[in-house]
Amino acid sequence: MRFVILLGLLCAIGSPQLLMASDDAAAKKNLVGVWKGRVQDGATGHQITFAGDTVSGLKDGERDLGKGAFTVNTSTQPWTLDAVEIKEGEEGRTWLGILSVENDSLKWCVSSKQRPAEFTTGDGAFCLVLNREKAAAVDLAGVWKGRVQDGATGHQITFAGDTVSGLKDGERDLGKGAFTVNTSTQPWTLDAVEIKEGEEGRTWLGILSVENDSLKWCVSSKQRPAEFTTGDGAFCLVLNRTTGASTAPTPAAKAGKLTVAKLTGSAPNGVSANVEQTLEKSGLRISGADGAVLGNVWLRVDVPLLSAGKDDRKYPLESGTLLGVIQVSADSTGDFRDLKIAAGVYTMRYGLQPTDNIHEYSKQFRDFVVLLSAADDTDPARITDAEDLEQRGIEMTGESHPAILFLQAPQQGRQNLPAMVSSPGTDGHTDLQVLVAKTSATGEPGQELQLELVTTGYAKE
Repeated sequence: MRFVILLGLLCAIGSPQLLMASDDAAAKKNLVGVWKGRVQDGATGHQITFAGDTVSGLKDGERDLGKGAFTVNTSTQPWTLDAVEIKEGEEGRTWLGILSVENDSLKWCVSSKQRPAEFTTGDGAFCLVLNREKAAAVDLAGVWKGRVQDGATGHQITFAGDTVSGLKDGERDLGKGAFTVNTSTQPWTLDAVEIKEGEEGRTWLGILSVENDSLKWCVSSKQRPAEFTTGDGAFCLVLNRTTGASTAPTPAAKAGKLTVAKLTGSAPNGVSANVEQTLEKSGLRISGADGAVLGNVWLRVDVPLLSAGKDDRKYPLESGTLLGVIQVSADSTGDFRDLKIAAGVYTMRYGLQPTDNIHEYSKQFRDFVVLLSAADDTDPARITDAEDLEQRGIEMTGESHPAILFLQAPQQGRQNLPAMVSSPGTDGHTDLQVLVAKTSATGEPGQELQLELVTTGYAKE
């Protein structure tokens, strides 16, 4: 008979003991944990999990057998363990069972028709013969390297003692936290509390899977993830153990002072005729301290402005408004999340960071330029759907996030524009270098829009 009561894996494993409980609560508490075995005289590969008032199970590690609310009665001989299937929108069957537990061995015989009289399989009943799964020891010490599942690459996580720390691309410091592991649950949990000088750090709730030298750690600052996937405010690191000692973060080299100069000439090849008609006839060339060209920018003219400003943004613009074109010269260029941008030509669209839970801790960086492929973005009209704008940006990068350049709030009194200005780093971002330039805007004659576009530097994750 197919066992259909059970579902899920969440549990807490109790310590081994001879079950001599004289009351139901103590008996239920002793059952808590994972038990593995087979049907007596039948199929193998069963895993049963008791957690609180529920029992759930798997077959061969993955097949869902269902879930039920269970009760134990220790006043009978043999003891009874009954379960009622939990089903959405309908009443589940009741399974009547008898129970025997001794040390770390368990027999549970059940039927949906009538309570079995003895611990044997047959006559419409089946009997599970199981052993308690012992809590596993886990050795995380060392350096693990990999990526975010369906996301950015270049992550390095180091476990040392009771602390965990991280790097991105070998040098960017992702922070440090005190961590705890609980292997008495399914799946295991790994939680970390950020260590921050002078302030309380966030708590990250996670689930953990370790197999040989491969590791998955999925975390969220809101609630513990239910499964090993990235999304809904959680991200999942997929890592492999490496040999050698932990690597300390290398301080990021400060970028040399950038310069900007007027560039004679129209937009580059790859920009559609319709978009090119909206641009200034000359561009801006950004060069490094060594004179190497990092990129060229052509700003839009007559940028359409909102008739009145909005409190939720620094610029009087609607999301999706075309702001210009940028030509990136070097593959080493990174966006404001330090996502590397391939050399090429891109349109620049104004975007607003979402105000959901995922972006709560970076909400001070609300105003952005989103980069789209110039070859694909051929219509200068505003992209009115914010989700469409985001998706097109993701398709361009091939990652889980669009390429973005931060727009600082425009400051009054800037002189001798266009100019490159420096902005010192804070706890939220590294040192920034900002292109400040003006372009014409719709409205009254002579009206201008001052843009302050971060071209070098990124926000810490």
